[in-house]
Amino acid sequence: MYKNTTALSVAISLALGTAAVAPLAAQAEEQQVEQLQKMKVTGSRISTTDMEGPNPVDVYTADDIAKMGAVSVDDVLRGLTQNGAGSYGSSFTNSFAAGTSGVSLRGLGASRTLVLLNGRRVANYAFAQNLNDTFVDLNSIPLSAVERIDVLKDGASAIYGSDAIGGVVNVILKRDYEGFDVRLNGGQTSYSDGEDLDVTLTGGKTFNDATNIMASLNVVQKGNIMMKDRPNTKNADHSSQGGYDWRSSAGTPGRVYKEDGTWESLCPGGSAECNYNYNEEIAMIPESDRYNFLTSLNHQLNEDTNLFAELSLNRVESKTISAPTPDFQNVTISKNNPNNTYGEDVTMRHRILEAGNRINEITTDSIRIVAGAEGYANWFDTDVDWTADAGYHYTETENVGKNYLTIAGYQAAIDSGAYNPFVTNNPSSSLDGARVETKRKGESKLGFINAGASFPVFELSGGDAYVAVGGEFRYEGGSDTPDPLGEAGEIIGSGGTSSDGDRTVFAGYVELVAPVIEEVEVQLAGRAEHYSDFGSAFSPKVAVRYQPMDEVLFRASYSHGFKAPTLPEVNAGASTSYQTLYDPQTDTRGQYKVISQGNKDLDAETAQSFNIGTVIEPLEDLSVKVDYFYIVNDDKIDTLGAQKLIDENSPNVVRKANGDIDYILDEYVNVAKQQVSGIDSEVKYDLSTDSYGDFLVKLAGTYNIEYKQSDSDGNLEDYIGTYYGGPRFKGKATLGYGYEDFAFTNIVNYTHSYDTRYETAEHSEVDALTTWDTQLAYTGIENATVAVGIRNVTNELAPFYNEAEGYHFAFHDNTGRFYYLQLEYGF
Repeated sequence: MYKNTTALSVAISLALGTAAVAPLAAQAEEQQVEQLQKMKVTGSRISTTDMEGPNPVDVYTADDIAKMGAVSVDDVLRGLTQNGAGSYGSSFTNSFAAGTSGVSLRGLGASRTLVLLNGRRVANYAFAQNLNDTFVDLNSIPLSAVERIDVLKDGASAIYGSDAIGGVVNVILKRDYEGFDVRLNGGQTSYSDGEDLDVTLTGGKTFNDATNIMASLNVVQKGNIMMKDRPNTKNADHSSQGGYDWRSSAGTPGRVYKEDGTWESLCPGGSAECNYNYNEEIAMIPESDRYNFLTSLNHQLNEDTNLFAELSLNRVESKTISAPTPDFQNVTISKNNPNNTYGEDVTMRHRILEAGNRINEITTDSIRIVAGAEGYANWFDTDVDWTADAGYHYTETENVGKNYLTIAGYQAAIDSGAYNPFVTNNPSSSLDGARVETKRKGESKLGFINAGASFPVFELSGGDAYVAVGGEFRYEGGSDTPDPLGEAGEIIGSGGTSSDGDRTVFAGYVELVAPVIEEVEVQLAGRAEHYSDFGSAFSPKVAVRYQPMDEVLFRASYSHGFKAPTLPEVNAGASTSYQTLYDPQTDTRGQYKVISQGNKDLDAETAQSFNIGTVIEPLEDLSVKVDYFYIVNDDKIDTLGAQKLIDENSPNVVRKANGDIDYILDEYVNVAKQQVSGIDSEVKYDLSTDSYGDFLVKLAGTYNIEYKQSDSDGNLEDYIGTYYGGPRFKGKATLGYGYEDFAFTNIVNYTHSYDTRYETAEHSEVDALTTWDTQLAYTGIENATVAVGIRNVTNELAPFYNEAEGYHFAFHDNTGRFYYLQLEYGF
């Protein structure tokens, strides 16, 4: 049922764990009860009873998440109206970190959204997206163990340090659990694919009114969805929708390229008829299995001190499928080859079907250990809330690629006559000597020691002013080791760049929360950090909360933030490519060698954030929130591009003695800038009645005013409302009704239209999309909950986007209608 709760009751409930949680100690003194009524809200180190503070924070409880029908943390966060460009889900399979998911608040990129677990950092995924953007894989966090998810929609480097530019996602796990609970979630699409099976066993017990042990085992199995099984993605030829024909020219039987540069199609119906539709072979969403074991211990040492420990073991297995290897003139068929009837050396462009689909089996294992203590003390006649903890998180990922071909092996198969590239009926065994299994391995390590305390320092007319002080030590390490053959460029259609580095971080912070008068509260914070690789950074923040009456609250904040260079950006090894470029110094156009690599002289990116907003409650059950945000991200790390380096006669353009270009070094530099602004709004009416049940109406949306990115000359260009900057508006409406043992929830999601990437006369705009989710839950069986639901009731597929996939995976989902059943029983 839907229940209207006050902010204070929510705070007390979360702090005391009143939902199926046993207290660890008997009733304490009145002063200690008052302390326990306070809780730490994401965005501050100081406990409070105010859920609406100077910083805009959205809280999604386990009940909210269940009503969404979500089966992963990614499902929850991808639905945020603040999640924008630079995010990616499991459907982003054609990437350097296939099958993962990352959140990008304000569209600033996943590496600029800080993801925390119980308020602490977690290790990044072992493989960086685009080889340099590190991020936390949301699929590695078991949704079944989540108590709530806090989303701080403001810069927070002054509190948490690097990466908190777009905002912070803080995932809070369950603790102090009492009893035994079995959960079963299952479902599949109306296309009879993409099946989900999620089983969770959770148990906890309190011993001697002092020690609670909780353990949870979660297994999730997800079936794949092939692109060929959706009408809008089954063919890469989108000409019928006004788009391009994205099919590959490396088709079958292919084309023959002669020594004079001309080519001849082997296709009986003409070359276009044999273009290859690789969408028929690609998994849009990969199959995956996730296994997670989580256990925690909380021990009440005495009435003032609590000891705690957490252990989590996690494994994620996924398998991506892509089309067989293409041959883009990778080898030469000699004129002496018995299968060559052209009388001259030739090359080919065709699809090597006999190699079989390329398959990547990705396995990620991680272990996370945290131990610490927290409590209350009286030091120097001052009540102090203190905490100290240490932890280590290790993640290892291995990507095993199958059915890849070496250039040398493929050449040998052709030279021997075993493989005839001019026909399509070669036996698969003809390529056994060329077929290899590739291995890419990555590691990510994070160790930390934290200590902090908060205490009152002086009294103001509005109450006691509190200060929080603390320090942090971190060790960060990471490596990415590609297959040696791939890194050497000896595998057709595959490459890689190695990276290996580590660093240490020392940080200290201070925060002051001062109720200047009863109506005004001021937050001042600052954090200083020193990184062993790039140097130091300082992040200040000021925030003000003004509440002239109970029904009206105003808030504003201004802060500086930063993002440290990622380990790959600093330590990535050299990778070589050949690009067609123009050299004005010699007035020649040709292919030149371009070397890309990390840069140990990088500095941190910087940011300035400004927020101002209001919360109004004109009626007891009605609230309205409006917040304006503005973020500028300077010194953004990027590459200048080889052509710009040539045009500027950069010293990174190395020339031979005769003046010709030898190679161009295009390394990462602090050069770019991005600027975003917009408005978040929410209207919520939550009414409980004695006779007619509980009603909920919630309207939330984000209107993006600007999304500006700098070009290679530093000029800002606004991309809002385009494929790059994302839609100008995203909204969500929730309608709920609860009566006795039934709860009925409906969620409508809306994404506004935006300009496509490749415009044609028939297609210039990606259409708006509206989807509807519904769920009916029943709690009339003792200790049990049964829910049935449908995500995307009307089976709306993603609108057409003029790229090979046919839709924009960062802004839309193409799963279609999904039916599910949720069962939960507690003992």
